[in-house]
Parts: sequence; structure tokens; C-alpha cells
Amino acid sequence: MKKFFIGQMSGTSLDGIDTILCRSTKNKFEIVSSIYLPYTKSLRLGIERLINESFCTLENIKLIENQITNLYIKSVNKLLHGLSIDKKQIQAIGCHGQTIKHCPKKKYTFQLVNGSKLAHETKIRCVTDFRSRDIVAGGQGAPLVPAFHNFYFSSYFSDFCVVNIGGISNITLIKNKKIIAGYDTGPGNCLIDNWMQTKFNKKYDKDGQFSSKGKINSILLKKLLDNKFFKKKAPKSADKNDFYRNFKSIRLNIYKSNNYDILTTLVELTAETLRREINKMPNVNNIILSGGGIKNKTLINRIKHKFPKKNIVFSDSLGIKHNQLEPMAFAWLTKNVIENKEVFNPTGAKSKSLMGCIYKS
Repeated sequence: MKKFFIGQMSGTSLDGIDTILCRSTKNKFEIVSSIYLPYTKSLRLGIERLINESFCTLENIKLIENQITNLYIKSVNKLLHGLSIDKKQIQAIGCHGQTIKHCPKKKYTFQLVNGSKLAHETKIRCVTDFRSRDIVAGGQGAPLVPAFHNFYFSSYFSDFCVVNIGGISNITLIKNKKIIAGYDTGPGNCLIDNWMQTKFNKKYDKDGQFSSKGKINSILLKKLLDNKFFKKKAPKSADKNDFYRNFKSIRLNIYKSNNYDILTTLVELTAETLRREINKMPNVNNIILSGGGIKNKTLINRIKHKFPKKNIVFSDSLGIKHNQLEPMAFAWLTKNVIENKEVFNPTGAKSKSLMGCIYKS
């Protein structure tokens, strides 16, 4: 019997919501359809203000949470419109929610989504709050996708590393179909996007066009690499503010760089932190790249330059588009929650656990 699961992801880049419908059979878990809905400018600014805490009152949290949830609902309805699928066949929606704060050191993580509203309005049960149980069990609460990486990509390679470049970058190391490591490595697009928005009035560096015009400032790069996060041992996870605060504290005027050079240096920071972490992993010959960062040609060229002898492929060539990997992972995680199956992710948790909270329709 065919069963369907929906996965929803809105990442730290704050660009919008990816929603995906997956079909589950005895031997397969595959994509049926997907849709992307961008955040409005006002919603994105509202989320950013919550993250920056000055706007972060209880009322504003709940108001913006409901705005985001309305977009999740709209996304599900648009995804299913025109498809000949009975809603009764859809087992659940797995909605990650929008992260505004992630702090495992203080034992909390905060994603915005109104699970009750989402289940009620779509008339489909849903699973949210995937990260909290892992943190309670002593884990980092992130990343939660290594188990899916192992499930999906082990049919292509026996030994490989998956690199997801979102607002934050994370890696997963698989050897002989076993998860060896999985953790956040540092900034992905977050500092790059922030610089584009503040200095060039652009949402992001499309195709790496702006960063291709600059030069790497090695002295500034060394200062950026001095962030204490990079000295932490895995397992570890990051919040965007781990890098925003450090970056904003640096007196950029003393480095005598123009806006393009600083942007190119931020791109190099993402590439270099990935290089350092991947090189800690023995005998990794296959690197799978995914996430919005793969659209930045300057960044991808720097990554390829650092790994000239490795087989580097995009997830797109393996059947999952770069923006589909994480929502598909959460659809698969939701399947495991509904089927009461524990999943292992190398977050540092003391035991496997059933993640998520289920909201009935």
C-alpha cells in the first residue's frame, strides 16, 4: 500500500518554505511533487527582528508564528492542488518550523510553527519540534539529517561525505553504511547574505557574481577563523548569532578592504571551514554537495580548488534537488516518528529517541 508523507523546511537563510510530498512503499521513499513559497519582505524582517531579540516579546513571537504557519498551510494546499491523492493516504506532515534561536548549551532550541493550527487547517496530522527531545537526551539537537543521508545516499557510495550549505553549513561522514560523524561546521550563506543585504541591497549573491569581483583578505580571514566555535570538538551545532556577533565586533576599517573583498573573504571562510573539517575525516573520496550555497559559483569553485583529487557531485545528480534534501529528510523522519521507530543521529545524545510532537488533525 502506498503511503504519503509531507516534509516542510524553512532554513536559517530566511528565504522561504520548501514543501515536498513523498511516496513511501516497501522498498522506496521517493519524491512525488514539491513547491517553494518565498517569505514576504515584511515576514522576513519580522523574523530577523525576533532573532535580534529587541523585538522578541511573547506577543510578537506568537503573531509571527501564526503568520509563518499560515504560509505552511498555504504551501501544503498548493502542493496538493490538482494531485489525485486522497488526504487519507497522507500519513502526516513533518514541519521543522523556523528557527529563531538554537542554544543546546542552555538546553533549548526554538522553532516557530503552530502545530495545532497546521493540523487543524490542513486536516492532516503533523509532527513538529524535532530537536527538543535530542537536546533533553544530551545531544546538540542538530544536525538531524545524517540518518537520512545514510538511508538515501548509501545506495550510490559506500564511503562519502554530505555537505549541506544553508545559512549554516553541516557535514555527514558515512563509511560502510554507518554514520561516523555529523555536525555543523560554521557559517554557510548567513554572513554572505547579511553582507549582501547591508552593503549591496541584494538578498543574496546570485551565482557568486559579486564575490567573484573581490580578493581574499588573508589577515581578515585569519581573524574570522579565530572564532571560538571553530575550536570546539564535534559533535557541535551552531546558531547564526554565533557568527554575527563575532563578525560585527571586528573593526573592518583596519583591514583596508572594499565591500567586494570582504564579501569574497566571507565566501572563503565558508569554504575554508569546510576544508578543515573534511580533512579531519580519513579517506573521504566522495563529497556530495547540497543546499542553497551550491548556487554560488564562487563558493563552489573555492571548494573544488581545495579538493582537487576528490569526486565532488551535487545531490541534484543523485535524484534530490539541492533545495529538496532537507524537506525530504524531514518527511522521512516523520515517517519514522509515525511508525514509532527510533533514529540515530550523531548529535552527542546519550541514547536514540523518538523525536517530535504529534498533533492530530
